[in-house]
Amino acid sequence: MAGSDNNAALEKLAELQQLFHQQLPARLAQIEHLWRALRHREPHELAFSDLHLMAHSLAGSARTFGATAVGAASRELELVLKPMLSLDEEPSAEIDPVLDHTIEGLVVQLRQTAEQWQPSSIPQLSPSMEKESKDKVNDLIYLLEDDELQAERIR
Repeated sequence: MAGSDNNAALEKLAELQQLFHQQLPARLAQIEHLWRALRHREPHELAFSDLHLMAHSLAGSARTFGATAVGAASRELELVLKPMLSLDEEPSAEIDPVLDHTIEGLVVQLRQTAEQWQPSSIPQLSPSMEKESKDKVNDLIYLLEDDELQAERIR
């Protein structure tokens, strides 16, 4: 019984991984578009905090679905963006040229890394994970997802 539950869970995870892979180009395009708008200080309804949140969200979800290099590149971008959050309160402030160059390079690196990533075959549970899943059948897991489509598919 537990084996079939694990297989169903693994199939669902593989399905979600494919969905993540399909949505990845759009998520990258959002990050790139917002960065370019903020970089050139164009009027935009979003701010550096939104860009930071996009990088943070991508870092977490990428690692969840096995895109560890994408997750690492997103995390690096997230960390570099953190000091720029103060620019949300200072719309006329200039971006430091070194920081600008660094962020531009990280955005390009993120795109290149994401384009090289391919989802793996159905993930496998390690024996220790299978034992834990049998021991903790009644444990609840709460998952937070800001992408409504992704959240609906998880449910």
